[in-house]
Amino acid sequence: MKSDDLDGPQRTATYGLRLLEASNCLNTTPLGLAESFKHFPSIVYLDLSKTLPARDPSVLHALRNLPALQILKLRGLGLKDEDVQILCQSIGLRVRSLDVRDNRLTDDSVRMILQECITTTSIARTIVRNRMMQSQGIPSIMQDFFGFDLPSVYHTNGQDMFVKSKLTSGFLSHLGIEDAYQTGITHLYISGNNISVYAVANLLRIQRLHVLDVGTPIGARKAELPRMASPSFISGGSEALVPLLEQNGRGLTYLRLNHSVVSRFTSSQMSSDGVVQAERDDEVVTMLCQVVPSVV
Repeated sequence: MKSDDLDGPQRTATYGLRLLEASNCLNTTPLGLAESFKHFPSIVYLDLSKTLPARDPSVLHALRNLPALQILKLRGLGLKDEDVQILCQSIGLRVRSLDVRDNRLTDDSVRMILQECITTTSIARTIVRNRMMQSQGIPSIMQDFFGFDLPSVYHTNGQDMFVKSKLTSGFLSHLGIEDAYQTGITHLYISGNNISVYAVANLLRIQRLHVLDVGTPIGARKAELPRMASPSFISGGSEALVPLLEQNGRGLTYLRLNHSVVSRFTSSQMSSDGVVQAERDDEVVTMLCQVVPSVV
């Protein structure tokens, strides 16, 4: 072996893995996770929920090494605002679905997500149009006929499960979600954190999200509402939120939040944590989301 072969740069072996389900892992380390990302640049779906070493800054920084990443789940890691700052800088606009439920986040995290990880609908449409033309070869004469919208499943709460099932059921070269690369977050799961109703309002006003799960924001329970929200927002009940969705929630197909933000129920209709029971919750969400169409 030549000496210059020994001195030359070492090439990192890479593999075509597209889905990595690494939740609840007890026998891993931050170094192991961070180093593994270098070998799997094709990962589209990554679940590190409740794998506590994943909250280490080195792991969050290493997400930069996953250029194809679209769905990222970091639930139950004890993440704080400073961790989300690193996360947002690492993923930028690459990730379409972000799950950070059950952490220790505040409105500062929502602000960073809005600034770093969400773009405008007009920019997203242009990106999707260009990528679909490149990947599917749509002739210009047919563009107006076919349009450039993604398959409808990518606008719904079923997107993540759909991608996971496709990636685990056999080889599929093109999912369609690749065409949405670098269009920012459209599916955000952030319930179980310390965010306020004001942060929820800001998320609705961006007119970009398809799916939003905020659970019980600070000020959502009736006892907290007078301190946290304006009187007009409280007294209107569901009729006060519907105009907000009509004006600012264009494209929203799934919304999960504490029922007392949108309507008034008796205590017998809610669970111990103040979230409405599933049957009633679904009814409210369906009613609210019927007023807006889906977009890219």
